[in-house]
Amino acid sequence: MQGPATPLGQPRMTPDDALRAAVEKGPAGYVAATITLPTQQAPAWRVVLTGDGVNATVNVDDATGAVRLPPAPAQPSSGDLIARWMRWLHVGTNTGLVWQAVIFVGGLLPALFAVTGIMMWLRRRKTEQAMAARRARNQARGALPQPNAGAGAE
Repeated sequence: MQGPATPLGQPRMTPDDALRAAVEKGPAGYVAATITLPTQQAPAWRVVLTGDGVNATVNVDDATGAVRLPPAPAQPSSGDLIARWMRWLHVGTNTGLVWQAVIFVGGLLPALFAVTGIMMWLRRRKTEQAMAARRARNQARGALPQPNAGAGAE
């Protein structure tokens, strides 16, 4: 198992330079979505550009500033398609305000359910403790409620 990547001590390029080079040499009309700093294992800036609902990864060599576009697979694998769809759902890129609101509320619901669940549990616990205390008091007094044996019989 590999450990975390070791950051490059002092990169030669600035993040702005790497972004500028990637956007200029990358696919036309694409904008930067993410940037990954160079490491000792891979001394290149990795910039993910997005446009038309598709991502393109551009590598910018830190030493030379050369831009490399990795070859695109002829047919994206099903895993790539699922990952793209999950990213689209998570980020909400190119979606309307309604969809973004739905995703926002969906993110808050687990926390809301946790809080209300704990509140219900505490309320039930308090009620059960009160009922147990009442039963103990009644039992100590010897005043257990008796069923109405003669109810309805006259």
